[in-house]
Amino acid sequence: HEGLRLGLTAIDYPVENRVNHAYRIRHDFLADQFPDLLHPDLGNNVYLRTCRYNEVLLVEDLERLNPQTPVERALIRAGIRSILVSPLHNKEGDIIGLLEVGSPEPFGMNSFMELKLRDVANLFSVALERSRLEVDNQIESIIRMQFTAVHPSVEWKFVETAYDILTQQGIEEAGTTTTVPPIRFDNVYPLYAQADIVGSSTLRNDAIQADFLRNLELAEALIVEAMRRVDLPILHHYQRRVERTCAQLREEGINSADESQIMLFLKDQLHPFFRELRRHDREVHRLVDEYFARMDADFEIIYDQRKKYERSVSLLNDDIAHYLDLEEQRTQQMMPHYFEKYKTDGVEYNIYLGESLLKNGGFSPTYLRNLRLWQLMSTAEIARRVERIQTRLPIPLQTAQLIFVYASPLSIVFRRDEKRFDVDGSYNVRYEIIKKRIDKAYVNGTEERLTQAGKIAVVYTDDAVREEYLDYFRYLAEEGFVEEEVEQLELSPLQGVNGLRALRATVR
Repeated sequence: HEGLRLGLTAIDYPVENRVNHAYRIRHDFLADQFPDLLHPDLGNNVYLRTCRYNEVLLVEDLERLNPQTPVERALIRAGIRSILVSPLHNKEGDIIGLLEVGSPEPFGMNSFMELKLRDVANLFSVALERSRLEVDNQIESIIRMQFTAVHPSVEWKFVETAYDILTQQGIEEAGTTTTVPPIRFDNVYPLYAQADIVGSSTLRNDAIQADFLRNLELAEALIVEAMRRVDLPILHHYQRRVERTCAQLREEGINSADESQIMLFLKDQLHPFFRELRRHDREVHRLVDEYFARMDADFEIIYDQRKKYERSVSLLNDDIAHYLDLEEQRTQQMMPHYFEKYKTDGVEYNIYLGESLLKNGGFSPTYLRNLRLWQLMSTAEIARRVERIQTRLPIPLQTAQLIFVYASPLSIVFRRDEKRFDVDGSYNVRYEIIKKRIDKAYVNGTEERLTQAGKIAVVYTDDAVREEYLDYFRYLAEEGFVEEEVEQLELSPLQGVNGLRALRATVR
């Protein structure tokens, strides 16, 4: 038949089955006009009726259809006068799509064509379900990669555990609870490093203080102008309170308690009062509107310096994280290992490697030394990147680089409630305790922080590690990564941790 058109679309019906992601297969006649053919605003159209009755729908002449919904009128404008619409089903019998055939001629579609369509609809159902399954698998892969702790290097272990669970479920009686075995790796070597923004708490507080002072100054100027035009005693009260708050901020700075109190004062007292002021005087109305026009649209306060600080932190973190992601792809080729990173005020990451992490074995100490050297070189490169990115940051930021070398292997286990790996056993907890406290360490006998902007500090507990890293530092100096001088330092005792030592060098 001349002029016939074929259309195919993925539709989940009933709506409880609807998937929210936008992979939609849309090759129907109205794909460019209606994002959702089953939307309630489109009425009881031919597509919705097909789904409701779960039967092939034949309309021999759309012009004669009464009533017509926006969908039928759009089909006529698209050159379709008669149409056949067939539901497509998955193996469970749910509607997963629609197949349509349209003709530009009235009565171009008829009962004979309907029988033919029923014969081929099942083939389209199989093809559509297969296509959707492939997309769902891709989405599942993305979710695994982006949103869970199931790192590709250890995915094999999760798969094996899942098969064990399925086997156990097949053996056990119905109604019993399947025991999920722990996912654990023994004798793995940890590598930890961080690039921490220097003085982040001070910089954040300075930004908050600057925004509040600017906000209060604008509020005071508005109050003064309002007092000239409106006789309200509370204006004088608010003026005094704003003056006291500004004086306190300038003299004492800001803390978390001050931040919440000032925020409540501005948003719960002053701003509602300003809105009320608008009805007292036309000029005051204009001044109040100008005041609110300077406020951040989302927070309704001055948010300029904080936004600059947060933007700077975000740009810096993203740059470091992107570099680490690229390096991670490269180092996985050297030796598969577990890797996880976190963004805070800077970026930190954990690496675990060892024989038990490898499905087919093949670990040797050479790979550990290789990854330690890579970690030191990449940490130096991060410091360089931080220096290069300064021109792009609204507020300049510096980072202090820290590496913790733990000589002994340990055990890690997957915490299902937290969806992440953690060290296992009381002996291994010492590693986590040290890791969490060393960034606050001081050089023994001084008031000098171990971590310094533009420098790399390597904390260790074993003399063999010191010799290994002194050799690495000599190599990095020869390659131009760091200065030749390497400081050998003892650290002041930390809570529950004594005897830590460190090497420190300046990045070129």
